Amino acid sequence: MSTTPPVAEHVVAEQSLLGAALQDAATTLAACRDAGLKPQHLADPDHACILATVMQLLERGEAVDVVSVHLAMAAEAKQRIGLAYLNQLAQSVPSAAAVSTFVRHVLQHAAKRERLTLLRAALAQEQASGASDEAASAYVAELLQRLRDAMPKSKASTLPLQWARDLGEQPRMAPQLVEGLLQVGKVSCVMGAPGAAKTYFSAALAMAVAAGREFMGRRTRQGCWVLYLAAEGASSVLGRLQADAKHYGREHGRLAVVTQSLDLLEPSADIDALAATARHVGAAAGGGDGLIVIDTVARVTPGADENSGQDMGRFIAALDRLCATTGAHVLVVHHIGKDATRGARGHSSLKAALDTEILVTLDDANKVRRVKVTKQRDLASEGDEFAFKLIPVELGQDEWGNPVTSCVVEPSEVGIGKPAPKRMTASQGAVMAFLAGRAEGARRAAIVAGLEAQGVARSAVYKAVGDLLVAGLLMDVGGVIYSPKG
Repeated sequence: MSTTPPVAEHVVAEQSLLGAALQDAATTLAACRDAGLKPQHLADPDHACILATVMQLLERGEAVDVVSVHLAMAAEAKQRIGLAYLNQLAQSVPSAAAVSTFVRHVLQHAAKRERLTLLRAALAQEQASGASDEAASAYVAELLQRLRDAMPKSKASTLPLQWARDLGEQPRMAPQLVEGLLQVGKVSCVMGAPGAAKTYFSAALAMAVAAGREFMGRRTRQGCWVLYLAAEGASSVLGRLQADAKHYGREHGRLAVVTQSLDLLEPSADIDALAATARHVGAAAGGGDGLIVIDTVARVTPGADENSGQDMGRFIAALDRLCATTGAHVLVVHHIGKDATRGARGHSSLKAALDTEILVTLDDANKVRRVKVTKQRDLASEGDEFAFKLIPVELGQDEWGNPVTSCVVEPSEVGIGKPAPKRMTASQGAVMAFLAGRAEGARRAAIVAGLEAQGVARSAVYKAVGDLLVAGLLMDVGGVIYSPKG
């Protein structure tokens, strides 16, 4: 078979169907079953062979991909259908989202072929009986009309309705994932400037949901699973999970992490892959409601113009598909713009599509992180505020013997809207002043040397650095001391 796809409409429909099947066999074959499509409905025998092989693999519970399909074929079929053609089919459609359309086209062409076969047989029979060409043509025209009349008439399906009289007295709301904050099957955004610790916050929330324990004093839904897409700083996210497990002695058995960047601009095969992965995580965790965290928006929308309504609309469509196909709550981590008062960076359509929006900010005076619910569609928590701090945790040592650290999130004792305590010793103030403006941080020896020159005792500097680390005002990463970054 040639690797150059034919241009005939029915062949394109069959190739699209097979491409969808190679990408997401479960979704595609479910659509085939619903419509009654079978391999024999495909005009190309090789295409019918491919679809039959996919169905057999799925029925046996085996993986379906280009290689497995090729290996499962009979030797004769392998000679006709090469890996190159199967790979071309797998890339022929951006996703399996439109598989129902492909199925409908294939069935329509199958019906046309069946009608043509009947017409040719009728014409041959009429001509064999000695009828004139004119009589044979009239007979065929009459038969064609009868076939058209026998075709089922397409009817527009009505949309789902909810009658007001059937609402009852109980409020119709989605179940809550985090009490008063997030709902099952909705979309939310955690936003903040670089260094605000929005990823620390999101990871801590994800761990709490997976464990079914309280988060910032709010109860969480029990028995949930979590899929964290760490598209930006994957190793850092994994370190935060390790720090939480070590510091608190907790396990995170219902939380899984994807450590690669994806393209989630609709249409994209990555959307189907992420949805399939989420369903796998949910099944492996024993079911329940789910949470999908996407960190960050910028890393999963490559090449997109964030200020474009069209590009942001494609991303919103992807989020809606993830919610619809997995039933999970989808939380995205995003940066705020240069003007923090205007919220998340990019086109306003994202905020309009959100059910919940959460802003994380940093109090430079004491490194306490403040959280504010800036939008809430169905719950009463809009305007709620709370705070947290980061506690350094040493994970081990690097290849040079330097400590490797991360942080855990703890609710802050600093009252919202109240002045932050600033009870620092003179030595602590000197250390903070020395590090001010040093985004790259400094090693202990450099801090000691710099402050000794200012008359601060060496022992006082070491004690001040240690106390500030314990208080969460400084962070030690690989022996470098600096203010914690999110």
